[in-house]
Amino acid sequence: MSDRKVLDYHDVLLYAGDVELLRGPQWLNDQVIAFYFEYLGREKFSGKGLAYCPGCLTFLLLQSDPAELPHIIAPLKLVEKRLVFLACNDNPDVNTANGGSHWSLLVYDGQERQYMHYDSSAGSNDVIAKTLARQLGKAGLPGDYQSAKCPRQANGHDCGVYVLAITDAISELHSGNRSWQELDKELSERVTPAAIAQLRKDTLQLIMNKSKNKVPAL
Repeated sequence: MSDRKVLDYHDVLLYAGDVELLRGPQWLNDQVIAFYFEYLGREKFSGKGLAYCPGCLTFLLLQSDPAELPHIIAPLKLVEKRLVFLACNDNPDVNTANGGSHWSLLVYDGQERQYMHYDSSAGSNDVIAKTLARQLGKAGLPGDYQSAKCPRQANGHDCGVYVLAITDAISELHSGNRSWQELDKELSERVTPAAIAQLRKDTLQLIMNKSKNKVPAL
């Protein structure tokens, strides 16, 4: 069952085992986050000057030699984007690209030259996010680092869904020219436990709608 292909969406391939994670209560893997990031960039916020970097890419950026970083990000044209969203994972094992146990979100504002770190577990991923910001700085995306005010998860498995929800909300709100200060209040109102539960269902439905191999409904 877990090996059955459900959806081939641009650069992301989802299997039944990946999709099952959305039913909860389970930790989301990189494939689900990569799908949602791909959807935001190619459909929902296409043409808005936003870039979405899933965990597999941020893992590569973290582990790469600084001399190689400009060559990695050049095709992505990150220096031309208004905002760059990066899914951060606390994976300590360089031999396991899909490891780790916690997700957070690092956002780069190229105009303000600012890195904002959103961690739904009170800064658990600060070291990882700071390291990633330093790596990107060496690759031509310099900026100050700040731990942003972030809605808190109420359990140990929803961190990935918080990353999706916060990414979605910032993409929409920032497109409306909200300041980062204004974003804090709106995020706290939009990213609630109820909204997180709904996003699991909505993402599963989105995959079902795009899949030729329909998965059972909730």
